[in-house]
Amino acid sequence: MDTQWIVIISLVILVAVLLLLLLRFLLPKPTLTYRILGRVLNQATRQGVAGLRVEAWDKDLMVDDRVGNAVTDTTGRFQITFTSSQFQAWFGDLRPDLFFKVFRDNELIKSTEDSVLWNIPAGDTEVVIEVDIPEEKPDIPHTLPGQLLNQETNAPLPGFIVQALIDHPRGTLYVGNQRSAARFYCASL
Repeated sequence: MDTQWIVIISLVILVAVLLLLLLRFLLPKPTLTYRILGRVLNQATRQGVAGLRVEAWDKDLMVDDRVGNAVTDTTGRFQITFTSSQFQAWFGDLRPDLFFKVFRDNELIKSTEDSVLWNIPAGDTEVVIEVDIPEEKPDIPHTLPGQLLNQETNAPLPGFIVQALIDHPRGTLYVGNQRSAARFYCASL
């Protein structure tokens, strides 16, 4: 075969491949729906953890895309729904490669970026994420002893009601009250 024919055939094949790639990007793609049914568990107690923000991310070569987020319920369960339009980039991601970030308030407490779920199929996918949360210390009652005294005479003042309040960033918290017999104490401050 003549060298000229080999060049022509190679160019025809190259043009055909380029046209196929161009058509792939120009033709509309069906929109698929993905639903993550997840649960966040405390690693130590194996119990669900409530009130955590979970973000789902599609892992890409250059820039990762956040595809959705949710807050865990009282049993640690969450649900994130998204469509293929949220992760299909110019290079035609056919399926998402997911990892998750878990936040308590605004603090990142877990990332699964080192254990990506590759090529997730459309439909429902179940996920369990274990987090390491230190056990909360139980409330220890505090007492506040006191005595109501007349400012001028320094004599005890019986018959008043003493209220204990805590000034908290979310507002003033009422702790308790006690009728004064001149001396008092408030528990559980």
